[in-house]
Amino acid sequence: MKIKPDSWTIVVVGSWNLATFTPEWLIENIFYDVDIQVEVALGYGLPFRFKSTLQGFTIIPEHNRVTLMVLKYDDLSLLRMEKAAYKLLDLLSYTPVTAIGFNFGFEDISLSQLPFKYDFEDTTFFNSLGYLLTSQTINRRFIVDNNILNLSVTLKQDTVGLDFNFHYDLNNANDYKTKVMKNIVESKNIITELLKDGYNLDINQTNESQE
Repeated sequence: MKIKPDSWTIVVVGSWNLATFTPEWLIENIFYDVDIQVEVALGYGLPFRFKSTLQGFTIIPEHNRVTLMVLKYDDLSLLRMEKAAYKLLDLLSYTPVTAIGFNFGFEDISLSQLPFKYDFEDTTFFNSLGYLLTSQTINRRFIVDNNILNLSVTLKQDTVGLDFNFHYDLNNANDYKTKVMKNIVESKNIITELLKDGYNLDINQTNESQE
């Protein structure tokens, strides 16, 4: 199996002031790395990306969320990314924040390995009308120990994607200190065990890096 590119992220949902996120401010307060890369999106209205190879993650600020995306799939990079997310919340504690999530995506999984049937009874009906099915998704939500785990399973032709999301509702920026029950490495380990025990998938073939 493979890690889905750009899918291991932390997303902080809120109402962010984009004027704060200058390269100078990020270098001094978040990255501590003068050699950061500023990537300009090609599409109109798409956000800037600030990447630090040294720290191992990218920050993508938008008005309604800030996404931190890991560059290497190792525990140290994950923990550095998580520390940066909390530093943002501490420094910008006046920001209205409503949620934080840890996300892990995988793809190229054989459909036959999934322990349930992935079919809808109305598919034949739509086929008879000339509609070509290109993808279908099942979304599920689980609650355990006050944690919310969202699981999205998507089938596109012969490729299956699994997207896991640990979701925490926040009342304010400081709420993460009491609401986030597990750190991102613990969350990753939970997903690893779920894939191994629940899906019998070989997790030793995941990509090491998305650089």
